[in-house]
Amino acid sequence: MERLAILVVADEETVRTVLSEFLALTGYQVRVAENGTQALEMLAAGSFDGVLLDVVLPDMSGLEVLKRYRGASGQAPVVVLCALSGADDAVRAMKLGATDYLPKPFANGELEHTLSLSLGRNQESAGSWVRHEPPRSLGVQERNEVQTFSSSPPALRRTLASIERVCDTVLQDPTLVPHAPKPSPAGAWVPEGNPFNMPQPPPPPMSIPEDERSLKDIGKRAAMLAEREAILAMLLRTAWNKRKAATRLRISYKALLYKIKESGIIDPRTSAKF
Repeated sequence: MERLAILVVADEETVRTVLSEFLALTGYQVRVAENGTQALEMLAAGSFDGVLLDVVLPDMSGLEVLKRYRGASGQAPVVVLCALSGADDAVRAMKLGATDYLPKPFANGELEHTLSLSLGRNQESAGSWVRHEPPRSLGVQERNEVQTFSSSPPALRRTLASIERVCDTVLQDPTLVPHAPKPSPAGAWVPEGNPFNMPQPPPPPMSIPEDERSLKDIGKRAAMLAEREAILAMLLRTAWNKRKAATRLRISYKALLYKIKESGIIDPRTSAKF
């Protein structure tokens, strides 16, 4: 069987080498480009079955490459590689015609799975993935939920997977879970024994009317709410030391500040009541 051709577009030589070697071992035919101009020339001159496209490139952004490629009627599936904190890049990429996106860092299995889904492959061959059936002990409702998740768009699956990872991070570290909760006067649940406790306002409401929300909108909202709870727990644990919280959450300080503002979290140190 002829191997599928994948174009890897990344500015860092190490990244190109690692991705190329892994994909070649998985069974793909791989070519590489180190910048956007070279990638567009190769896409125009050759035939590729799929593209791995980094957002950060030296001459133009990966999003600009994607825009030009789709504008030239390029039809190959494109998986965009973006930073974990680059939610805006991921959303823009999907709007520009990306097939899926993969937040960095990622495991080899995630890369193989995402690429296989994007190429529409489910047979046991190079770059394939195996569908896992629900356990027989599950009831009808649980089986339907698993099947619905498996048939959801790749981007929605990625969002839900991110929520699951955030929840797992909190659950695996008991110190992130507030203990001895008690109801506050406002009806919110706040942990005892911490001078930085204060009832937080509810998260900002969705700007999209309920009857106009897509699965993507709902998934993005769910991800924001999950991140909000994880960030609040970490801020409480670090006594609202944002730099320390950002380090432990493995995101940049700037990204943490943006997420705090976006999710409507109030710093108790700036509150008049504190």
